Amino acid sequence: MLALLAGACDSPDEPPSAVLPADLPLGLALVHERPAPPDGRPPLIEALPADRPGARVRAALTLRCPDPLPPATLLVIDQGQFDGDRCWRGPEFRYALPELDATSRVVVRRVAADGRVSTLPVQPLARADGWFAVALNAGLARDEALALDLDVASNPLPLELELFAEVLQADGVRRALPGRVPVRIVDRSIDWLRVLLPAQARPGAAVTAKVLFMSGLSGPIASSLDAPVPAGTLEVSGPFERFTIALSPDANGDGRLPTAFDLPLPPLPHGLQRIAVAWREQPAVRGLSNPIAVDAAAAPLWFGNLHSHTAVGGHSSGVPSQALRYARDVTRLDFLSLSEHREAPGYDAAWLESLANEWSAPGRFVVFNGYEWTDADWGHRHALFRTPRAAPPAPSGLPALAEQLGRDPDVLLVGHHSLWNGGAAQRRFLWGEPDTLPRQCLAEVFSWHGSSLEHDSRYPMHGNHEQELPRQFESDILAALRRGHRLFLVADSDNHLGKPGGLIGIEWPKGRRYAFQGVTVVAAPTLDHDALFRALERGDAYGTTGARLRLAATRSTDRVQLVVNGSAPLSAVELRTPTTLLARRDFPAPAPAAATERARLYTDPAAGTFDVTLDFDVAPTHAAEPWIVVVEQHDFHSAWKLLAPPGW
Repeated sequence: MLALLAGACDSPDEPPSAVLPADLPLGLALVHERPAPPDGRPPLIEALPADRPGARVRAALTLRCPDPLPPATLLVIDQGQFDGDRCWRGPEFRYALPELDATSRVVVRRVAADGRVSTLPVQPLARADGWFAVALNAGLARDEALALDLDVASNPLPLELELFAEVLQADGVRRALPGRVPVRIVDRSIDWLRVLLPAQARPGAAVTAKVLFMSGLSGPIASSLDAPVPAGTLEVSGPFERFTIALSPDANGDGRLPTAFDLPLPPLPHGLQRIAVAWREQPAVRGLSNPIAVDAAAAPLWFGNLHSHTAVGGHSSGVPSQALRYARDVTRLDFLSLSEHREAPGYDAAWLESLANEWSAPGRFVVFNGYEWTDADWGHRHALFRTPRAAPPAPSGLPALAEQLGRDPDVLLVGHHSLWNGGAAQRRFLWGEPDTLPRQCLAEVFSWHGSSLEHDSRYPMHGNHEQELPRQFESDILAALRRGHRLFLVADSDNHLGKPGGLIGIEWPKGRRYAFQGVTVVAAPTLDHDALFRALERGDAYGTTGARLRLAATRSTDRVQLVVNGSAPLSAVELRTPTTLLARRDFPAPAPAAATERARLYTDPAAGTFDVTLDFDVAPTHAAEPWIVVVEQHDFHSAWKLLAPPGW
């Protein structure tokens, strides 16, 4: 297609008269006409998410020409994402600004040195070829410029991408021009504050809260988006004298990504603490932190993601450096694994290994690597390596995977979205026979897809029970446990937007955003690869829908003792086996600080039951079974932990 366009003319009566020379200096650059901010950051194009009425991307761009372009030149404007010198574009760059259509307004004008202006035709392109092209029959003279005015539809997802320009030679070779223009699709409306604290701290130690400004109240099928940090004042309350702190726009960031504001706190006293934050400019915009255990003897808990994607793994958005920074510096995750699809064309095993080593800092942030393995008839799993290493090529079929990784002591296999009826992507999910894959010892009980614990749960696949595999397939986790599989429970995001730990999953064609990306919580003495891996291996972990709640459970022969510290008022705590409900305790709902059909935001830790210690007695007839603790909160969040019987 593009090779034909290379011979296109401004006038059908005037044939092209030259071929682009291969050694042309190309002293052109794509720039944004909006003045650069005073802090020197590159100017940014911003757009609202497209679910807002009339959301558009509007910008004025310029291609300057200190070096001339000859006739028969095709200029291609494209969009992609960059990680250093690596660029993702075209079909592998799944989420982008839409292709040009009848609603798009793209005007390209040639501006001569003497001020004369003429309009050039614009050719929309398919995703594989670019975004749009401009054919220059008469070439572009020295000191001329091309002025581009964009007014196009936005994308419904919060994205960060870049626009760039290339010239296409008559032989089909592309040559990049310098200059990239960042685009951020973001919502500046603010509805609540997300306040994230570490799970524990020593008494008197310095603690910094992460404060995220959020747009939209989230729920099981409704998302919250990160909004940029505005100018204003925060009011902070906790076990200290109330204080205020001034904000500057996009504090802590480079302007290209939504950011969290780093909020230093006074020393916290011993005990379980929570912090309340309000925005003075709009007092109804408030948030309550997750609980923090201020106790030198508290068992450390670490929150993270074992299942996350970027464009490296195909059909995703974002790049590794963006996802790693977002997890560490914005959503305050303690660990992350980029489990990219091993069969994707852009998968780079050596690079992902080096990134995991480069970004890991024991005690602060740990990066695992591994990969996702997919088979339409056997189902999807992701492999987690104890320490970073280059992933081997993925074998075909579960028996081959079991032969390659199934008994490797430095690998953990995690079965995920086992209930998903994904058509050509997943027609079935087979766990295999018990004990044939001893390293398959983790099951992802929840992700943005929904819950795979059992059929007809409160979190069905993609928000509807019709997208679950048939019950007779027995692919749910409870069925696998009944068959004798030994599976501890974790939860993860399966994030495809380069935003691990965020509150938006993905936009499905039905027009709903799926929220509640899960997190895995690991109880390990230290934050490093081996300690986390060993804890996951022995089941010292649990999964949540994303809530940073604390859960401790001790199992004896006939009793379970539970300590739960919620991130919102508790709704219920239950204990069950794969077949039987053993015990349940319900808690009444307090009046929420804010309520909608989709979400409830609680900002008063004195309203409702946030913290409980429970003892459940269990009949001896269930002593040999796995027991599952389920925690439900009134803000729709949940958590799951499996307690293994003796002998596992």
